[in-house]
Amino acid sequence: MGTSPFFNVNHDSCFLCVPIGAKATYLSAYWSIYFNNILEGNGVWLSKNESTFSSTLNRDTVFVYSDLLWTAISNQIWLTVSPNVATTGNATLTFTATANPTIATRTATVTVTATGATSQTITVTQSAGDATLSVSSSTSNIAKGAGSTATIDISSNTTWTASSNQPWLTVNPNIATTGNATLTFTATANPTIATRTTTVTVTATGATPQTITVTQSAGDATSVLTNTANIKLTIYPNPVLDKLYISKIEEPINVKIYTDNGIMVGQFNCKTDYIDVSFLKRGLYLINISTLKGACNLKFIKK
Repeated sequence: MGTSPFFNVNHDSCFLCVPIGAKATYLSAYWSIYFNNILEGNGVWLSKNESTFSSTLNRDTVFVYSDLLWTAISNQIWLTVSPNVATTGNATLTFTATANPTIATRTATVTVTATGATSQTITVTQSAGDATLSVSSSTSNIAKGAGSTATIDISSNTTWTASSNQPWLTVNPNIATTGNATLTFTATANPTIATRTTTVTVTATGATPQTITVTQSAGDATSVLTNTANIKLTIYPNPVLDKLYISKIEEPINVKIYTDNGIMVGQFNCKTDYIDVSFLKRGLYLINISTLKGACNLKFIKK
């Protein structure tokens, strides 16, 4: 019988394409033992019908067997094919996927067609991409008045949340949000003559947290108020570095702090027995303490 011309053929990777209705005849021939894949012809055959990509830029090929004029088309713009024009005869079809920008697996179908032949398809599956999260700026400035607003753009392909670490600044949306959105900050009035800052943190599972430092302009200076009544309170330590304690506090109080020339530099609604004066510069200050029973003015030194 002699040496077979198919002696060195790879039995698994090579296909023997035969005319329609002729597969049984070829299977009965001796040389059919050299082929594990005998395809009955319909004019177009593919070396495989599935391909799997990672989430990054990827490329794969499939061999098209045909004696006809055929074309290949992808049903997704993220997957391109080459050749992308009508082609005659056998050829390698290359398909290329862009990186997957989403956190979900995606699928495309490549269809190979030829007149008079059954269409063939390749299903391409690409793995989910990484979660992404970014902000348009890491800083923001907001005016001193009540209800002042500022905005930052959030870019993300997943669900994220934002929060402020100071009660005087609120964020909107203040619930879990998916995808790109504008984050709005709203501030209460700044009661001091110093700028103040807060940090807004944006987080998303699988992505690096982002922070925005929001700075509010200094408030207006106001004149000192006179006593409405005399009450006996003491403050300590005096001089003070950070925490100034107020004795005999039995109810919520309102505290205003003024410079020695009558300019208000701080205002607090206190439910504790101390206020934080660490933000003040060194010098002499007047503190006005108001309760339901009256008010008093005391002096202290900030060291």
